[in-house]
Amino acid sequence: DKPCSVLTIQIRGDIHPYLVSESYDKDGNLVVDGTSSEDILSVLRKSEDYPNIKAILAVVDSYGGEVSARSEINGYLKQSNKPVIALIRSAGASSAYYAISSSKKVFASELSSVGGIGVTQSFVSRTKKNEKEGLTFVEVNSGKYKDTFNPDKPVTSDDLRYVREGIKVAFDKFVKDVASDRKLPLDKVLA
Repeated sequence: DKPCSVLTIQIRGDIHPYLVSESYDKDGNLVVDGTSSEDILSVLRKSEDYPNIKAILAVVDSYGGEVSARSEINGYLKQSNKPVIALIRSAGASSAYYAISSSKKVFASELSSVGGIGVTQSFVSRTKKNEKEGLTFVEVNSGKYKDTFNPDKPVTSDDLRYVREGIKVAFDKFVKDVASDRKLPLDKVLA
């Protein structure tokens, strides 16, 4: 019996750059439905020391997560000298799809949720509740947008413009990278 020559990585649940220590049990096993790019990259880097590993299989079941985490995974897989194959189980959407878009092949069931190319940034505003309770927000900070996501701060049109600009930058990069990775025209990715 030869050892398996394919490294399997799991991309499940919400994707984050790292997971807090409470996400693991005392033996280091993950106890939440999530993935960290930090853990994925650690496994991938260690695999470089094993020449018997000939390929990487990314098994995906995720609706996405954070922008930086998806970019880290995608970047590593893109530069890997080993072929990468992705298998999407029930979902490979948004950041999860971006993370594996540079795979040589992507397999999915016709019932899998695939793609979901878009970027979102949402936050809650408690300003009306605070008004009812007689609370007033006092802003003291060192940067114009430092308190943009503070739920107690009234949202200004300038705040929304700032957030929309960030979303557009992330979305444009998302579309461009997926188009390049999958060798598709931009209009096909945007469809």
